[in-house]
Amino acid sequence: LSSDCEVWYALSAVIAAKLLTGKAPEILEARVFTPGPVQKGLKPIRLFGDDRYQIDPQTDDLFSRLIDLRDDAKVRGDDRQLAIKILANSTSYGIFIEMQRDNAPKKETIRIAGPDGVFHDAESTALEQPGNYFHPLLGVTITAAARLMLALAEAQAKAQGLGWAFCDTDSLAIARPDGMNRSDFLERAQAVIDWFEPLNPYAKPGSILQMEDVNFTGDGELEPLYAFAISAKRYALFNVDDQGRPIIRKASAHGLGHLMPPYGEGDPAPGVPAPIVPLGKLGVRRWQYDLWYAIILAALGGTPDRVPLEYHPALKKPATLRYGATSPALLRWMDHY
Repeated sequence: LSSDCEVWYALSAVIAAKLLTGKAPEILEARVFTPGPVQKGLKPIRLFGDDRYQIDPQTDDLFSRLIDLRDDAKVRGDDRQLAIKILANSTSYGIFIEMQRDNAPKKETIRIAGPDGVFHDAESTALEQPGNYFHPLLGVTITAAARLMLALAEAQAKAQGLGWAFCDTDSLAIARPDGMNRSDFLERAQAVIDWFEPLNPYAKPGSILQMEDVNFTGDGELEPLYAFAISAKRYALFNVDDQGRPIIRKASAHGLGHLMPPYGEGDPAPGVPAPIVPLGKLGVRRWQYDLWYAIILAALGGTPDRVPLEYHPALKKPATLRYGATSPALLRWMDHY
């Protein structure tokens, strides 16, 4: 990154830069924000009206408490674990960065802050109002801390002589370098996981990192897992059977989700084996699974840039997508047609 002006970063982002580049950023100015006194009138709450799911804001850290409650629900087989997960995700980030957009009938003057902290005026019909719990300091530092965790994982993988294929909010797909045997690779990958154990803030013991289920077969055995990545968020994970065919374990619908399915779930592509796990767990629809199968098969055959697209008759039809006229203004866009 280069910039003609000073740029503000969270401290964790500065640390991440040092870890990954070896270079120490030049710090021109630093500011510290500290929380004030505990808000008065806070009272304990029972989620779902259940005594087992109580949170006391006077003594509990809300975010770690929610994860602990979700772990407890998971052990008990309580389906409400999903509700707790959604609650934890939304209250640990989303509400602090919420901006609500509204379209004004005519342009209004708005103030825009640049990266150097200087404001300037502009005119726009797109008006943004912060949500009820908007707090940019929290929103920024939470995501910066998550990126620091990824940087730590990347640095630890590099220290172990390992590579990585892709990463996301809280995960890193560690890759085995050429020439390293699998047992050595697994041992080093486990060392990366174990390094994070002292950083665990939750009641459940162990590391905050863990091996994903896609690494294991239905019998719980570790199976060599491969990644085929096209770009950010467009990848598939798969095993290879004894005939050299891919067995897809997870795939991304990113870049395909805007298209209407060219054929239904009950009309799969001829010759493409059925998925070994439910499509919901794979993260794609059947036509998207079939396409990934064709992409990976072409890649394994040495022609990743030449994917045959005649494997289903419906693919000869024009591609279609849904248009969502969610407001009168968007509906007027269609008047011409």
